[in-house]
Amino acid sequence: MSSTATFPLTPIDASHGESIFITAWLVEGEIDLEAFRSALTRLTNKWRLLAGRLQSYEGLGKNWRIIIPLGPLRPKYQTFTLTISTSEHAAFEPHESLPTVSPSPPLNLLIDPGTPRCNQDWERTQDPLTCWHITRLRADPTTGKSRTAISFSRPHGVLDAAGAAQIVHALTSEMNGQEWTVPTPPKPGMNENPVQKVLDEQEKSGTVALVSFAGYSDIGIFGVFKSALNVTRKKLFQNLGIHCVILNKAILEYLVQDVRVALAKEGKEEPRVSTGDILTAWLWKANEDDNLTINCTNLASYRHLLPDTPEIQNYPHNAFTPLPYPLYTAADLREFPLPALAHQLMFCRKSLSMFHVLSAQHVFKTALVSAPIHPDADETFFLSNVSSTRILEADWTGVGASRTVCGYRYSLMPRGSPFSNAVLISGRLPDGSVVLDVTLSRARLRSVETELKRLSEVVGVPYVSMK
Repeated sequence: MSSTATFPLTPIDASHGESIFITAWLVEGEIDLEAFRSALTRLTNKWRLLAGRLQSYEGLGKNWRIIIPLGPLRPKYQTFTLTISTSEHAAFEPHESLPTVSPSPPLNLLIDPGTPRCNQDWERTQDPLTCWHITRLRADPTTGKSRTAISFSRPHGVLDAAGAAQIVHALTSEMNGQEWTVPTPPKPGMNENPVQKVLDEQEKSGTVALVSFAGYSDIGIFGVFKSALNVTRKKLFQNLGIHCVILNKAILEYLVQDVRVALAKEGKEEPRVSTGDILTAWLWKANEDDNLTINCTNLASYRHLLPDTPEIQNYPHNAFTPLPYPLYTAADLREFPLPALAHQLMFCRKSLSMFHVLSAQHVFKTALVSAPIHPDADETFFLSNVSSTRILEADWTGVGASRTVCGYRYSLMPRGSPFSNAVLISGRLPDGSVVLDVTLSRARLRSVETELKRLSEVVGVPYVSMK
């Protein structure tokens, strides 16, 4: 390679270096592997950041940067990973209609066993930053149509949901012969991180005071073991599992309209609660069965707080922080009507500021081990809403898919899933339904199922049970 560029990542990137995210699409049709490979080649040649390699360096703790190749690539230099497998697992059995609640497909069917699980793995193996896997499935015995699972794994220590979606949309544009905006290439040598530059300037200005809790705490080594023990305990004694929940479009519209009408009657139309506020409140109330104090960690992008420049608004790396929600007890959640809770969460969302962002960065810089855990909470309810990125709406028709049947989203660490009480709002399907990937105890999943059955009756849509 003729030269390289070095792009430094931020403390927030480093704090998420122990996990990866995986998005998968179940599609009808047989994928043209050569067309898929060719589009990935064009994508990573144009967007050279994706051809880079992770490298650690010491500073205040372990830091990370990406070494990006510029100019002609040496022979056999990999710019992406693409692996293929075949499966007839029952998890992919076709259904006339998607079940409302069903176990998520086992992750080992969707990723190659050699896929890195954390930043250290990526540095050790020197694998490319994006890992793609194609799983060929048994054809639908009723229609004879081929079916395929497409999955995309990436290091959470490099990319957030917005960045992953940018990559997917750029790739499908390549596949479909559409134009897309290629990011400005880095200059040779050391580059400046535009988001870190803004945060450093804000920090040095002395005009931003730190808040007492900004969504993250230093949990230390003991906290790591405690969290792992909590996940294990729930798996063994509370039937903790990962499920895919399909929220019918008509139910979602009913929920949103019902809450907004109730608030309008109280003179609270403006500012308007968002669909995300309402979904968060509805899902948080599934935690009301326990006598616990529960913190909701709802991750939100803070790009809107930064300068409106293309390099920042299209920044693919981690730029999010938990919304400043208050702590609620189970009794609080039972007492709050859904409209009132959604209304309060809306004001919390709008209060997000640079105070919270810089306070979170301070924790990342000073903590032994940072985690989105409130020190005064008995439990954390983790929520991530990426539906606005439209990642599940990716158009795979350019490589042979006829339609997307379903989508899935997973988080993984070297020792398994980090979650014991979580909902990932993954996006919309072609019929307008919303996919929720949930990691819940049996009792909390039952609470969601009961509410979905009730709403199905109210709205007049079927609740689809597993066969």
